[in-house]
Amino acid sequence: LKVEFSAEVSDVEDDAEVLVVKWTSDEDGELTELGGPPTSSGTHSGAAKLSEGQHRIEVLVTDTGGKTASDSVTIVVGKPNTSPSCGIDSPLDGAVLAFTDSVEFKGSVADPDVAPSALSIEWLSSVDGLLYTGVPDSSGVTRFNYGGLSRDSHIITLHVEDDVGAVCESTIAVKVGAKPTLTLIKPVSGDVFNEGASVFFEAVVSDTETAATDLALSWDSSIDGVFSTQGANSSGTINFSESSLAGGDHTIMVTVSDEDSLSAVETVNITINR
Repeated sequence: LKVEFSAEVSDVEDDAEVLVVKWTSDEDGELTELGGPPTSSGTHSGAAKLSEGQHRIEVLVTDTGGKTASDSVTIVVGKPNTSPSCGIDSPLDGAVLAFTDSVEFKGSVADPDVAPSALSIEWLSSVDGLLYTGVPDSSGVTRFNYGGLSRDSHIITLHVEDDVGAVCESTIAVKVGAKPTLTLIKPVSGDVFNEGASVFFEAVVSDTETAATDLALSWDSSIDGVFSTQGANSSGTINFSESSLAGGDHTIMVTVSDEDSLSAVETVNITINR
């Protein structure tokens, strides 16, 4: 493991640059990587590789007259650091999210050298910046809910850093868009029709990003299943009639979906007399 060393040396008779500095470890011997003279201000520094374990480090300085001075410190060198690992579990890469909806962000992190509590977490958006900061739970899970993503395409980054600055990053791409709107006008809940009679359906849809004529609609009965996919005209209005609904109590579910698969749903309860 590479360790940084630094000492300040001086002499009342000699300039700092002519002093000879030697570093030694009681385990690894002379640290020859730390050669060269001090700076004019007396700083002697560098990095040297030390074996794992406890070391008594001594720095010895010798002037031009052979006089010496020394100082020492005891340090412990641990195992080489391993970077943390990380991954984003949700949302999924490529997900389309609804604007203003609260979204769960969840990731998993681990580090073989330290407990999860020693890891620092940041979640970032390429559009909105920092979304969350904190530490994972004891099992290495980081989780939070956020509903403030801007309508845009985002790169979401999970940034994990351990206690010595080693980093892991995981990214996904998501898109945030607006849901379509749907207003079901006819029929209304409680309406009763005779079997074989025409039931008139009317609704209005809109979307800020998709033309009304490109919105997909599904008209579904709890008894008959999907009985129409009638879409909207350019103004967003849907009008049609249906006479094939079977007798019974129906829950009619209308679903409108835009080009990003974001959807809105309305339901109405009607009865068809046999």
